[in-house]
Amino acid sequence: MSRLGNPAKIIEAARAGHFVLVTSPQLLAELNDVLSREKIAARLDPDGLALLREVLAAAPVTADPPGVAVSRDPKDDYLIALCPAERG
Repeated sequence: MSRLGNPAKIIEAARAGHFVLVTSPQLLAELNDVLSREKIAARLDPDGLALLREVLAAAPVTADPPGVAVSRDPKDDYLIALCPAERG
């Protein structure tokens, strides 16, 4: 991930308040699992990884949502459940 690429643009949009970035224990565990895979870790640049860590440190952590079946990939249903239709 580059500080100039699309992921960085998404992070900047979150910082600017265009949307709320949230995470959960399940999402963080999945991310840690993926980033620790040798094939993935070999492709990460230090700046991109530092940016990712910075964002995750700033993102509010919410409780894992209850299981709901809403997508074609049931493993990702928790991600959809993290995003309520409206935020007050």
